[in-house]
Amino acid sequence: MRKTTSLYLDLLRVIAALVVFATHCAEFWYPELFSHWMASLGHTAVIIFFVLSGYVIAYSTLGKSCDVMSYILARLSRLYSVVLPALALTAWLLVVGHTMNPQFYDKLSRGHETMRFALGAFFLQEIWSINSSPPTNAPLWSLGYEFWYYAVFGIIVFIRPRLWKWSLVTACALLVGYKVMLLMPVWLLGVGMYFYGQKVKLGRRLARGGFWFALLVLVMITFFIPDYPEHPWPLPPFFFSGAFLTDFAAGVALAVNIWCFDHAFGRRPVPKWHARSVRWMAQHTFSLYLFHFPLIVFVTAVTLLDPHKLWETGFATAAILFVVLIMSAFTESKRQVWYRGGVWLWTALEVWFRSRHGNLSVQSRETGEFYDLPRQSIPTRVGGVSAVVASESEDLVVRFDVKEERILRNVIRSLSAEHSVFSLCVERPNGPVLRILLDTPVELPVLAPDRNPDERYFTA
Repeated sequence: MRKTTSLYLDLLRVIAALVVFATHCAEFWYPELFSHWMASLGHTAVIIFFVLSGYVIAYSTLGKSCDVMSYILARLSRLYSVVLPALALTAWLLVVGHTMNPQFYDKLSRGHETMRFALGAFFLQEIWSINSSPPTNAPLWSLGYEFWYYAVFGIIVFIRPRLWKWSLVTACALLVGYKVMLLMPVWLLGVGMYFYGQKVKLGRRLARGGFWFALLVLVMITFFIPDYPEHPWPLPPFFFSGAFLTDFAAGVALAVNIWCFDHAFGRRPVPKWHARSVRWMAQHTFSLYLFHFPLIVFVTAVTLLDPHKLWETGFATAAILFVVLIMSAFTESKRQVWYRGGVWLWTALEVWFRSRHGNLSVQSRETGEFYDLPRQSIPTRVGGVSAVVASESEDLVVRFDVKEERILRNVIRSLSAEHSVFSLCVERPNGPVLRILLDTPVELPVLAPDRNPDERYFTA
């Protein structure tokens, strides 16, 4: 992906998040001015998120080396690093706000609050005909769609046997129901844009014209084209999927707009301070999307805010954005901590399962034969080294802290002295955890003292 195109995607994300924030401010502070076209504008911003999500997920999964564990943990850490704090913030503000102004919160309540939070935590709030996001955090509805798009995409990419692949896809579709699946083609537009965007070439002049034309079409669809097939939305049984055909048309216009931008302007340099500003704002868009609504509700309920006084609305807006930035610093900005925690949990479960189901076999470098190692000879915990007993058809996975490398080498030497020497392939990710895979032995260079310690391979 070209840097300028990546920056444009970040800019679209920032604009979409601010549009959602502005429309919700208008909904609570200027209800006399809030109209269906403003709601449509906010909904189009969510459609922009869907298309961008499909493109970025396809790029990060297919454009880079990614295995199933990395995919699952990356998606869950990205979501839960903000979703769980957002649910906690929403619940806390609901309790405090209801104590201070019960009449206001009673007007918003739709009952079964605990169930709504539980469904939201597992992204089940929009399955079939239910619409069960907490009413004091309405934007959570879109996560009940996007999570399942991640799941279906991951199944298609990583599950090889066709029977299992399409059986699981069908199971997901039957679980979530028609509403979620009606908007999946919008998300897949982003995936298709990644696949075919570079294969179909455009001249620069034609691409410029296409960029502005697609942008004009997107504006026309948002403000002037009636929602179809259902207007107005969200009403049962389709709720936020009621205008799925209009949403798909808007998604096509956006996909064409991004495709033309890449060919028309993708090679243009961008001033560094512009790029840094956009990147910085884009790092907080997910937090803004999920934190702003309960804060707006709380401020409206418990303060004497006069929306017709510009300085008061300006102060309230600044205060909400400040709180969002503070929370983002400990949530969205710390998603790598969530990812590392997921790696640790995945490893612990893998160690627990494999140590109880299977034996380790190593292949002799000299004869090519396999030798079974008794389970007792593999230490499950030695000075910080976690080892896993695997079956013959699986890899031996050993994870250890960098500081314990000397201890790990001693363990490997003890195994090698008793049995045939085997080789280890070392992957060094961006973290202190190393993953060692025991595979078919190949000749690997010995890590000499003068070699870079970050070299990919070594032998005991």
